[in-house]
Amino acid sequence: HGEQVWQHIMAMGQPHDIIPYGLEALGTLRIEKGHVTGAELDGRVTLADVNMQRMASKKKWFVGQNLMQREGLQDPKRPCLVGLKAVDPQQAIPTGAILVNENKLVAGCDKQGWVSSMTYSPALEGFIALGFLTSGQKRIGETIYAAYPLQGQHIPVEVVSSHFYDPDNIQVKDQ
Repeated sequence: HGEQVWQHIMAMGQPHDIIPYGLEALGTLRIEKGHVTGAELDGRVTLADVNMQRMASKKKWFVGQNLMQREGLQDPKRPCLVGLKAVDPQQAIPTGAILVNENKLVAGCDKQGWVSSMTYSPALEGFIALGFLTSGQKRIGETIYAAYPLQGQHIPVEVVSSHFYDPDNIQVKDQ
């Protein structure tokens, strides 16, 4: 019955220019909008780390409220979510790459963060990624490196907002 349902949905949607898409497209859309999933929410992340602290209630108690007050979780140097754009738009940014300040990754170097998700963005015509970077929001505009030692890569990336596409939701509001 699944195929018949699919065909019926496509036929009903034809007057509305329906277009099927898969999970890869959905993943690209979520990264372009800066939406977080399990790749970013790994159990070590706070609301502030993903720039969602304003969602915490200021009026009533909630689970995790006491933890949010811990010194280590309030450290301004704590890694937080940022967007990353490859300086060369055709250069992929490997998921799992280590973010460093210099064009090298050596023992004892100052690791600044990591890449959590990556995709090619047709809308932006280049590779983009989400990652966690020490003092990330203060570093927008910097060029750093995504080091991937498994393939000997050091990719220059620009630190940008995690909301790559339509950050003010104008596309949604105009509908």
